[in-house]
Amino acid sequence: MRPGDEFVGLFNNLEDVLRKKTASAKHVPFHKVVDTASEKDATTRHRNGFLKDAGDLRNAIMHRVGYPQEIIADPRPEFIKQFKKVLEAIKSPAKIIPKFQRYIKVFTAQDQLRTVLIPGTPYLFRRGF
Repeated sequence: MRPGDEFVGLFNNLEDVLRKKTASAKHVPFHKVVDTASEKDATTRHRNGFLKDAGDLRNAIMHRVGYPQEIIADPRPEFIKQFKKVLEAIKSPAKIIPKFQRYIKVFTAQDQLRTVLIPGTPYLFRRGF
């Protein structure tokens, strides 16, 4: 498969994902879909410019009068590799938990000071303050 064909397939996948996330109709321009998705999704917001560049690239290599449409250029392999990573990050964003999950040690006023201050000292998780 040529890089251009691979890119167009990936781009169509991305466009479908973003349109579903934003409930955007087919007539809404891709740049507007990216902006709408960026308002709700940090992953898209951080890659907003890259996604718009990808849309411009897709338009540049695909928009040609005639049927069937032909790809008139191939993107660089590095761009396709980066595009795959961005697509995967948008399709499957990192989950808050377990990434930011932390265990909290809770002590009461009745606990001994050495239990609180000395690392490795056994402690209990206490409930009900």
